[in-house]
Amino acid sequence: MVVESTKETGARPEHIACRNIRTHNLKNVNLDISLGRWTAITGVSGSGKSSFAFDTLFSEAQRRFLETLGTYERQFLAGIPQGDFESIDPVPPAIALKQTNRTADPRSVIGTTADIIYPLRTLFAAIMDQSCQDCGNGVIRHSAADAMKQIIENHQHAGLSVLIELDLPPTPKTTGTKTKDRNPRARLTTIFDALRIEGYTRARIGNRIVSLDDLASSNFEFDAQHGKLSLELVLDVLGSSEPPEELRARIDAVWEQVSLSDRFGSVNVFSYEPKPDAKCIESRFHIKPWCGICNKETKLVDAGDLDWQSTLGCCKECGGLGNIAVLDPEKIIPDPKLSLKQGAIKPWKSETYDWAQRSLFKLCKDEGIPTNVPYDSLTKDHKRIVWQGNGNKEPVSIQSFFAWLESEKYKHSSRILLAKYRRYRTCPACGGARIGPAGRHARAAGSSYDDIFNGEIRQALAWCQRASESVLNKRLTALLEVQRELFDKLSCLEALGLGSSSLSRRSKSLSGGEYQRVLLSRVLGNGLSDALYVLDEPSIGLGATEIPALITAIRRLRDQGNTVVMVDHEPSLVRAADEWIEFGPGGGSNGGNILGHGVFEAQGTKHKATGKIAEPASLSADASSLIFPQRKNLANPLTRVLPKDDAFNLLGFSHLNCDGLNVEIPLGRLTVICGPSGAGKTTLLRAGLEEALQCYFENGRTSSLISDVDEQRGCWRELEIPQRAQKGTLVTVDQKAMHRSITSVPATLLGLMDELRKRFAATLEARELGLGPSDFSFNGSGACGTCEGRGITRDDLFFLGEVERTCEDCSGCRYRPEVLAVPYKGSNIAQVLEMSIADCFNQGLLGNPHSPAASGPAYALQMCINLGVGHLPLGIPSSQISGGEAQRLRIAAALTKKSGPLICLIDEPSRGLSESDIIPLLAAFQNLCHNGHTIGVVEHHTAFQRAADQLLEMGPGAGVEGGQIHARSIFIR
Repeated sequence: MVVESTKETGARPEHIACRNIRTHNLKNVNLDISLGRWTAITGVSGSGKSSFAFDTLFSEAQRRFLETLGTYERQFLAGIPQGDFESIDPVPPAIALKQTNRTADPRSVIGTTADIIYPLRTLFAAIMDQSCQDCGNGVIRHSAADAMKQIIENHQHAGLSVLIELDLPPTPKTTGTKTKDRNPRARLTTIFDALRIEGYTRARIGNRIVSLDDLASSNFEFDAQHGKLSLELVLDVLGSSEPPEELRARIDAVWEQVSLSDRFGSVNVFSYEPKPDAKCIESRFHIKPWCGICNKETKLVDAGDLDWQSTLGCCKECGGLGNIAVLDPEKIIPDPKLSLKQGAIKPWKSETYDWAQRSLFKLCKDEGIPTNVPYDSLTKDHKRIVWQGNGNKEPVSIQSFFAWLESEKYKHSSRILLAKYRRYRTCPACGGARIGPAGRHARAAGSSYDDIFNGEIRQALAWCQRASESVLNKRLTALLEVQRELFDKLSCLEALGLGSSSLSRRSKSLSGGEYQRVLLSRVLGNGLSDALYVLDEPSIGLGATEIPALITAIRRLRDQGNTVVMVDHEPSLVRAADEWIEFGPGGGSNGGNILGHGVFEAQGTKHKATGKIAEPASLSADASSLIFPQRKNLANPLTRVLPKDDAFNLLGFSHLNCDGLNVEIPLGRLTVICGPSGAGKTTLLRAGLEEALQCYFENGRTSSLISDVDEQRGCWRELEIPQRAQKGTLVTVDQKAMHRSITSVPATLLGLMDELRKRFAATLEARELGLGPSDFSFNGSGACGTCEGRGITRDDLFFLGEVERTCEDCSGCRYRPEVLAVPYKGSNIAQVLEMSIADCFNQGLLGNPHSPAASGPAYALQMCINLGVGHLPLGIPSSQISGGEAQRLRIAAALTKKSGPLICLIDEPSRGLSESDIIPLLAAFQNLCHNGHTIGVVEHHTAFQRAADQLLEMGPGAGVEGGQIHARSIFIR
């Protein structure tokens, strides 16, 4: 082995030697991963790619890192799954970029996800101009050197004084009916005594310097009526013959004394004993910040004022979220054609809040508001009273009802109801900037923080270049490293095609491809070397024009001295790697073998590895060349208008970068939306088509004039839907990765578990034992009492962490013995869950497989087989399912849980699929369209674009450069 020879010679190893890997479906795999190179792992979905890369290689690297922690820290990190293998050595420090769902946290933005906010705030705060917190104007602030310069230039005897305003002590009260007021001058004694204790002995009156004792006995005028005393205290007197060193030391002492005091903010430098014909020269030096616009001392903007995630820097109106919650009239009154009596106000339809409905009727009776006419027919004054009330406390209006719910927010039900009927709009106080007025006023290198944070990333990159000049001018060389880090991360975002986005854009509003690139920029920007990077399908959501930038970024990562292991199916990306490994030949139990391992000839190295294969066989399967039987040969694409009864139209759609789009979707056809990542495809599909159809099917509403960025809901002028589609059913599949857990299995995802439990409970044996449907659920009463239906137990070894092992009582089958004693068609419930989807269908356990029109559970099984996941066992935990298998299961579940004509909207159906996996998926879509269903997908794969009946190309660019239907093509059948 390579590792043994390197240990003996002490040379640096060239490979990661992986021996006898048996994780999941891997069958004693032996591999050598070259260090310092880019290795692409490919193969069909479910063949074992992620099992090797993540569940084995990265998991082992993570385990070894955790071993370096103390025993106290390790107890909180126990239970992390480990691979099954004989040896892996050496294992570099590893970083994984997995398929993760975008966070819904409104505080998560591109800047925080890419780790840019902290270096940006640090650099901005260090070089920003000194400005007033209240108005943003530049402030005046002098140094001791300024005073020193003036005194030397004027060659004068100078005095340094400060102005102080003191409150006089109150006149003591005396008993009796008639008393004489005490002399107010006597009250000065208390003040001057206190000043002498503090060390002040002299004061200035006009051009004279007098002692406080002489001042108390002189005819000194003060405002006794208002109890105020304005006094100019002399801190020091400097002679013209003072040596420069002594002069500088005494001025510095005065400056320090004033700067540390809360009572003073400025020093007056004056000349005393002037010549009779000379004018007295005075200059005021502001030691503390002074705003000329506000004409007062002020506080400077600091780094805390730029932090919207702190209570000090965030906007007080929105709490740093950038938007505020307001009532949504379209949610509260979804169907304005209903009358108040018919339940136009949706939250009051339930019996729980029937009292609010009755109170409103009382209000309507008092005000003469009709309750049996459509809400739309009410006058503006009547609608205002329904919403705001008439000023009386007892009758309930809509706003008073929700104000009452606000006071009940400590109740979970009240919080849910408030969230259900609210929407979010931009905060009027900060305009979406998230920070308070002080932070919005700050400026550095010619730009405000708001301009950088809310502007385009390419503008932030230009500012970062200008900031380097400010760093050098201010001689802040320690900040050059911060500036370099910020510049590298912004440059990476720009290179990956995100220059048109802003750092303030919420992560939840990003498309799948954009979010993947933001995560990649964080990985590239950390500047590590000699590390192992494991990437999980970085090409997801990217078009063909964006792959070259991704290739450049990964090569840059490799050239820094890192090892890159990538799982992907994109042919151009796989061919750009240094080496390749192909798993197969099939998925699940049919996979887990190494079909080939080699080096691409284009990389300039000798071919090595198993066999004489030039490149992975999976790259030769070209799904793009498919022509389906239902399609005639593709003619030149023509743009034409479909008959009104053959399509539904979304008119005037606007959201994010989409503005006033008109979209036509033909019924019974496959519509594919393509274009660059960030062009507005997902926005059109999810915030437009899905929201409009869902709003119509639920409430009958055909328009929406209110957009909600937080809930990804756009606004549209009108939805035109033909009569034959008005009874259809909407099904959707988004980009989110499936939740993985040991209690989630394909049978539950497909909705088959309920049917299985009913059929087992209906058997004679189950009735004799008194077992019901819940007893055949491993999440219910039928679960094994030891492992609680998980099939495994976790043993806490304290300092060594937790160890998983098969449950000894149920042998991993999850059920109690009496439940396993009940057979159905010769198999118990555990044996059925061990069957593959294809075997369950062929044996007719959930319906007749020979029926020409399979329906219900049998149809779900057949759909899974058609989509290429028939090899999966019904009871395999979703944590052991690959991303491509999970995506096809979600599609099958969505397409089979509803009956009748379907309108299917699917975002990135090819996620995690190889070229050969796409063939059955496209065939299934074509069959669905042939049976009258309508399918709309967002997809980059050219096979979908060639198979489309209508192709909508969004663009021409991303972000502000996109948001339009750049081209529309309809192919003639």
